[in-house]
Amino acid sequence: MDVIIYYLYYDIVTDRLKYPKSVPFVDLPLEMIEFLIKKAQKGFEDEKALVQFEAPVKIFGDVHGQYADLLHMFKEMSDKNKQDQQDFIISRQTKYLFMGDYVNRGKQSCEVICLLFALKVRYPQQVIILRGNHESQAITRIYGFFDEIKRRYKISLWQAFYNCFNHMPLVALVDEKIMCMHGG
Repeated sequence: MDVIIYYLYYDIVTDRLKYPKSVPFVDLPLEMIEFLIKKAQKGFEDEKALVQFEAPVKIFGDVHGQYADLLHMFKEMSDKNKQDQQDFIISRQTKYLFMGDYVNRGKQSCEVICLLFALKVRYPQQVIILRGNHESQAITRIYGFFDEIKRRYKISLWQAFYNCFNHMPLVALVDEKIMCMHGG
């Protein structure tokens, strides 16, 4: 997972000479993405539909394939919490709750979902990924994720993604009193 996280985050964020203005498309090998999906799906299968945990937590809403925005959020948190995070993409003392709608609409849905899946697999107790209404076969077919995966990889990869989405938890409960779910 560290290799995937490196290519999807560190290489882009730390080398501003290589990528001064824009965020590149990251074409991970098909086999690496398939492996990542299998590992993420196994993790989701081991979780319940309701995930319970204690604060502190950072909560993220709809990313919708906006890879540059996701990288910017992680970079800003890293810069603000340098002492706590050291050189890690996330803080080991904080939970990260993602509330759905990672794909569609934006141009880099594949990078977004792969980075989030890699973080989930690498830090399973710290990264919580809920399913949104865009993590479904019908919606991804209409709003762009299907076309992106078909153009860059192949249709069977899209099928593997939506099969994985079907196993994602739906609700999070923070400190036994704050219920979080996607409203879509």
